[in-house]
Amino acid sequence: MNLADLKSLIFGVNNKKVSGIPASKLPKIREFQAGKIDNLTSSWRADPQPINALLQRALRPMVARSRDAAQNNPYGRKFVNMVAGNVVGPNGLRLQSQLKFASGNLRKKANKIIEDRWEDFSKNVNTAQNLSWNRFCSLASKTIAIDGECVIRIVHGFPNTYGIAFQIIDSTRLDVDRNESLPGGGKIVMGVELDVWERPVAYHITDPSRSNASYLHSLSGKTTRIPASEIIHVFLQEFPEQVRGIPWMASALWEMNMIHSYEEAEVVAARIGASKMGFFTTENGGMVPVDSSEGGELLLDAEPGQFRGLPPGVKLMSWDPNHPNSNYDQFMKRALRGMSSGLLVAYNNISTDLEGVNFSSIRQGVLDERDMFRMMQADFISQVCLRSVESWFTMGVINGSIPIGAEHIEEVVSHLKFQSRGWPWVDPLKDFKTNEGMVRERFRSRRMILAEQGIDFEEVLEQLKEEEAMLKQAGLLSDQNILNQSSVGVENE
Repeated sequence: MNLADLKSLIFGVNNKKVSGIPASKLPKIREFQAGKIDNLTSSWRADPQPINALLQRALRPMVARSRDAAQNNPYGRKFVNMVAGNVVGPNGLRLQSQLKFASGNLRKKANKIIEDRWEDFSKNVNTAQNLSWNRFCSLASKTIAIDGECVIRIVHGFPNTYGIAFQIIDSTRLDVDRNESLPGGGKIVMGVELDVWERPVAYHITDPSRSNASYLHSLSGKTTRIPASEIIHVFLQEFPEQVRGIPWMASALWEMNMIHSYEEAEVVAARIGASKMGFFTTENGGMVPVDSSEGGELLLDAEPGQFRGLPPGVKLMSWDPNHPNSNYDQFMKRALRGMSSGLLVAYNNISTDLEGVNFSSIRQGVLDERDMFRMMQADFISQVCLRSVESWFTMGVINGSIPIGAEHIEEVVSHLKFQSRGWPWVDPLKDFKTNEGMVRERFRSRRMILAEQGIDFEEVLEQLKEEEAMLKQAGLLSDQNILNQSSVGVENE
């Protein structure tokens, strides 16, 4: 094989025949199967496009369909509430101030002042003054799950004690059609103004029309430019240079809609099948004799335990559709498993189907799901909670509603955290023994174990201290009892 033949073989030039060797006898060149373009893959997208270009075309219909699923689809509604229940939880995300002295001891007085002021503010945190902090976080988490993003405005100078409030803005008001280049290298992408480094500079919020009818068809076109320092734009960035969020149900919406439509069709078909029907026919194909008492039609009402005769030459042909289909359950399970994968949740939880599961399988599914919710939870705390409490504390110190010096703002903010909800152990006895051994061998701390359960270590210590003091005061617990209880673990070791 000469050089020309080698080039032809490598680069595919005249590769049908090389030096008289048929193409079928030549060695195959390795390639990616996913990169092939042939009759089987002709409808498969083969031209990668920037994520923002795709969102400009698809974001509006995706949000509309996601909202419809959350309102009308039982699986969509279940998913949205699963997100709120697992990210925020029944008790909400609780602020903890962890200021310490140089000795390492907690500054309890200062911490209590901050936590008490936050608790007071948490009663009404939004501009409409109708949402507590827990309800505000729940609404924000649901909005992120449905729309893929949440736009929160920080309103400084609000007429309340702390001079600040928050407003959740409908993400559709962030104009997806506002795209333009700006002098100096900046640009506006789907309503978000970016500098040359693609850092958000401002958000262009469309003012909705006063009329509900016109709002349904279009927005007024007038926009308000709000600086990025006053906006918390929360979304999960999944691609480089992504500017807007993708609805979390996007990859499952098609299957979700098909499943819902199929269920509806099966229910209708089953209802028709349950209503036994039939038709009268004649042997010679002639007209069926009419019943003048029934308006010219021959009708037969069936009653239990009765048989009726028919006119001569007339036969009854029954129509009995067989629904629901015998494969209905199996088909639905397979379809719902695919949908649950797109939603990143366990099939048994989204479908509430616990048939055929065992302890090991449900444990694995629950643990995988919890890991996903922990990631969502951490992201929500980072983007929403910490940014919100930093703005609140700074404004409260400036207007004097929080009695702490302005020189301590940075120090205090760096020691604020949120205690998130935890989850009960899947197998309490085994998990307890495992954690007991981890603590004994110094592989884990008690604080870490309690944090996983959504429990504050300092609160537990304070409660135990108060509890033991009350028991001693009532004469139900002596110092010797406490000593005996604390020595049990040592004796067992």
